[in-house]
Amino acid sequence: YSYTHSVSINKSKFWEGLFVKIFFEEKKKEVIVGNVYRPPNSLRSDMLTFIDEFSELLQSFTRSRKDVIIAGDFNIDLLKLGIDSLSLEFVNLCVSQGFFPKIRLPTRLSGSCATLIDNFYCNFSECFSHSTSGIITDQLSDHQGYFISIDNIHKAQHKNKYIEIVTRNNNFYDRVRHDLANTNLIDILTRDNDPNRNYKLLENEIVSAIDRH
Repeated sequence: YSYTHSVSINKSKFWEGLFVKIFFEEKKKEVIVGNVYRPPNSLRSDMLTFIDEFSELLQSFTRSRKDVIIAGDFNIDLLKLGIDSLSLEFVNLCVSQGFFPKIRLPTRLSGSCATLIDNFYCNFSECFSHSTSGIITDQLSDHQGYFISIDNIHKAQHKNKYIEIVTRNNNFYDRVRHDLANTNLIDILTRDNDPNRNYKLLENEIVSAIDRH
């Protein structure tokens, strides 16, 4: 059982964002789900401004200690991390705040070009740590559909904890000591003085004496 708590809208001339708070009754946990769109452009200054503003948003989520899912068309190609410094800067920003991308395959196909510009960025805690995500290939758009499923939304089942107590007879230790005292350990140990093998032989004798009683 869950219900929507509140809605907020980001106001920026460089990107759009809509965020909804969803409260899960069984988990007693609030999750923020957001959708972001950043228009494609070639201006480096616009991209830097977006990264700065998005950084402030992620920092506010980190301070609130809430589980967050941010979906969107960021128009930042993660397939170009090795050649595009701004794409790498954006991903490093997200990861540094605990937000990891969930989609790994191209989400937009155009002719001979494939890009990964749509994604989920999540900072799941233990309550929502398990998830499944992927893309849905279809011909409806040049952008592929993509999805995320939270697997353990229901309350976790806690296993009972048991403490094992080993009871021994009053004369247990006397019997073990007696057995070891009447064992010729010198004859059992190896003549080459290999410490590893001798330790194992000695350990076997002690364990055997314990098991017998």
